[in-house]
Amino acid sequence: MVRSILHVVERAITPIINSLAAMDKRLEKIELMQLELKKTNDEDRKEITQRIAEVQGDVVQELKEMTP
Repeated sequence: MVRSILHVVERAITPIINSLAAMDKRLEKIELMQLELKKTNDEDRKEITQRIAEVQGDVVQELKEMTP
């Protein structure tokens, strides 16, 4: 009787555990993707900021050259 109950419980719980394990793997992948996106975003932001600074410097230099 106890074995029968344990078997039923095991059959009910096993799919849940497998589903949770699969969800955990997906969550790990999503978190890794988020980290990669954040890193890429940070790198792109630095590059854009640097380009803006360069353009500002060029504009200032051109204005100085235009001023008598």
